[in-house]
Amino acid sequence: MQGWVVVNKNFGNPEIALKMRSLTTYGLLCDDSAWWWYDHNVTWHFSPVRCNVSAFDNLITYQNLQEAYENDNDESLLKAKAVPYWKNLHGKDGWEWELMFGPGDGTPFSVLEKDYNEGNLFWDAFHGEQSELMQSMWSNVEDQRNQFYTNMIIGKVDTESGFAKWVETFNNALSGEQMTEEVNVWFKDHQKLAVDLTTD
Repeated sequence: MQGWVVVNKNFGNPEIALKMRSLTTYGLLCDDSAWWWYDHNVTWHFSPVRCNVSAFDNLITYQNLQEAYENDNDESLLKAKAVPYWKNLHGKDGWEWELMFGPGDGTPFSVLEKDYNEGNLFWDAFHGEQSELMQSMWSNVEDQRNQFYTNMIIGKVDTESGFAKWVETFNNALSGEQMTEEVNVWFKDHQKLAVDLTTD
């Protein structure tokens, strides 16, 4: 059975969680800690401690950066990740960072903020383990999803009919209805663990 403990500002000894995190991430791997996280490795799922940030973490950072821009580049307004991001925006690779986090219309985060303001963003409330069905089908789900989305992006199919076909394929050919039911059962049993990640 999986146990959940939330470490926040009210937690008595947060350093314990950080020590456990460091041990499992770096101490056990010595020379190649990157292996723990990359190369399609899922070993990190077995870590006894996970660090989560808000699902909207980069959006909140983007909004903070825009606040500084809108107030005559007032760096005193920057918080948390916005501080190093601001340095990156004004460093040697600033043009790259501006493409993502800079001011103006058309950046990915300006589009994301528009979607957020219109109520089109949702965070994934499922944090359980994959069922046997999910494990057996997930690579097919990802392959099919990528194919459908790519065809919509390049204009091979129009968005509305392409997405409708993807939903039909997911639900029927890829057992999506059954997986959705499994996720909903999990959420019903664990919804007390669901937290609004946009709050402190």
